[in-house]
Amino acid sequence: GVMIDKVAANSNADQTGLLRAGYHLIFVDGRPVHGLSFDDAIQPIMDSEGSVTLTFFTGEGEYFYGDFKPENEWLENFRQKTLAGSVEEEQ
Repeated sequence: GVMIDKVAANSNADQTGLLRAGYHLIFVDGRPVHGLSFDDAIQPIMDSEGSVTLTFFTGEGEYFYGDFKPENEWLENFRQKTLAGSVEEEQ
C-alpha cells in the first residue's frame, strides 16, 4: 500500500493540515487502492484530468493490514459511505 512518508513544508497539504505522515491511502475516487503497489495505487491519480477524492486510513498499518484489519463487508460499507459523502472528515 501507499503511506505518506512526510508532508513537504509549506505545501498545500502542510498548510491545510489535512494530511500527515503515516496516513495510508485506501481509496482514490472510491476505487480501492489499498494493498496495491505504489505505481498501481497512484495510477488513478496520474490518469485523472481533474481533481480526485483521496481517502486515507489514519491509524497504524497493523490495524488496516494486520490481524486487526477491517472485514471486507465493513470496508465496502465504508467505501459506499465515502462515495455518498456521508463520512465526515476527521482531524
